Amino acid sequence: MHFFNRGIIAATTIVVFLISTCLALDPFTLTGIAVAGLSGTIFTAWQATKCRLWECCGEPWLLGSLDKGAGRALRNALEDRVYGQHIAIELITQNIRNHLAERPSKPLVLSFHGGTGVGKNHVTRVLAETMFRKGMTSKFVHLIIATRHFPYASLAADYRVMLQGWIRGNLTKCSRNLFIFDEVDKIPAGVLDGISSFLEYYGTEVDGVDQRAAIFIFLSNAGCKKIDEIAYEAWESGKTRESLTIFDFQRELMRHAFNEETSTGFFRSDVISRELIDIYVPFLPLERRHVEGCVRDYLREHNYTLAEDVVSKVADELDYWPPPPDAGLFSTTGCKRIRERVVGHSASLKKWTGSQTELEDHSGLP
Repeated sequence: MHFFNRGIIAATTIVVFLISTCLALDPFTLTGIAVAGLSGTIFTAWQATKCRLWECCGEPWLLGSLDKGAGRALRNALEDRVYGQHIAIELITQNIRNHLAERPSKPLVLSFHGGTGVGKNHVTRVLAETMFRKGMTSKFVHLIIATRHFPYASLAADYRVMLQGWIRGNLTKCSRNLFIFDEVDKIPAGVLDGISSFLEYYGTEVDGVDQRAAIFIFLSNAGCKKIDEIAYEAWESGKTRESLTIFDFQRELMRHAFNEETSTGFFRSDVISRELIDIYVPFLPLERRHVEGCVRDYLREHNYTLAEDVVSKVADELDYWPPPPDAGLFSTTGCKRIRERVVGHSASLKKWTGSQTELEDHSGLP
């Protein structure tokens, strides 16, 4: 309680100062001033001490001070840990940096679209680790999974009301929150209409709730077939993957998310019809080279020495599309099945016993 003791000393000094300068006051007034000064100082000291020990809505728990390099940290982390998603990395970095560096007039709302295993969830983890000291375990990071939290379509109206109250409660405690909605295409229709008021442009607090610093991210498979189609057509016409831009996808993603009944959570929703989503982020299907990068990362993270023969075998065991004669272009499950496949080869792998730095040098990874 070192900091608390210093607070007591400071409070005592204030009391002495008050006594020496307020002798003309009556005893009751003097006592009131002294007690008020002492109580306020003790409370301030306790708050400072508490936030050093337990997570609070402020430094050092909230990172994201982008003028101090967190913007570069986010980009570097995404480029190091996410494969084949140049559009997503650029859009996410730009929008997060601008949102946190300025005083926004509305929450940042991003919608991630793509197939299985292409990196949507992985990116949200990287983002949480960059913005919050405790990453995904922070009490200001919230992962809402459709099949777990909204399992019954018949209860959509109840879910909508409960979701409103829950978000309001979290934003009342801290304006900087990260809300991640996974499996949006499985959320019962109408539930997300309950949060549209929190995504609006208000420019000020509303009923004691300041949602402007918050970030909402929706993860969905809606539109993934269109994304795959555009990526395949680009390859077929001889274009490089890196030549694709957000303008090749944005309008199509919005249309598919709003009109596809299989997109359920977004189907005819206020969130889309009122244009509350700031950007639709496409996640491209992954090629074999990207899958191999995921395998190498898995080996490194689990302290295995790099074995290129295992990397090739794991990549070979995954399924690719389209069918012959163009088989082998895109992985049907992205990097999602990597762990199971590597475990199947664990008998031929060796654990690295040196330091993590030596492991990275030994593996030849950047």
